[in-house]
Amino acid sequence: MTDDSIARRGHAMEEAFFRGMDAKLLEQLRHETASADNRADLIRKTGIRDEKLLNELLEQGISSESMVAMRLIPMVMVAWADREVSPEESSVIYCEAEKIGISKNSVASELLNMWLKKRPGNELIETWKNYTEMLFRSMPTGSQQTYREELKRELDAVAQASGGLLGFGSISDSESSMIERLIGSVPNGA
Repeated sequence: MTDDSIARRGHAMEEAFFRGMDAKLLEQLRHETASADNRADLIRKTGIRDEKLLNELLEQGISSESMVAMRLIPMVMVAWADREVSPEESSVIYCEAEKIGISKNSVASELLNMWLKKRPGNELIETWKNYTEMLFRSMPTGSQQTYREELKRELDAVAQASGGLLGFGSISDSESSMIERLIGSVPNGA
């Protein structure tokens, strides 16, 4: 190989490297723009202005489109309490998702599918808790109580879906502990 061909090859590799770097920088810029747009959309559609909560939601992949899926986080965490999600537990959660208007091809549905296939980290519970606290600030006390009762009913339904003799009536210790943790984290009213 001649010095000239080595130099040309080195120059071509250098150009490819910098072209790749430009592509990475362009992708990063697109990501940052999308994140800023998502933040603005979340603020506009939810009224959430708390920077800490907005950052938590964005870090968890929550967008304005998937915000409705936040309501399902406690059920997902109860389903994972025994370290795997049974088909019966999934069925209960998908039924609830349908009741609250999550369509099968929506962003919220994709997020739910991901959570049911791979256990989310405990930071998702913290994000849900912070979201619930923010929600309760503007909710009348009677509505707060109704929310707690509905949450307890939903969590019990998920836990009972695959427990006990022939799948009826038993809640495992780990599910019970998760339910207590989640219900205990709901604010106690004004």
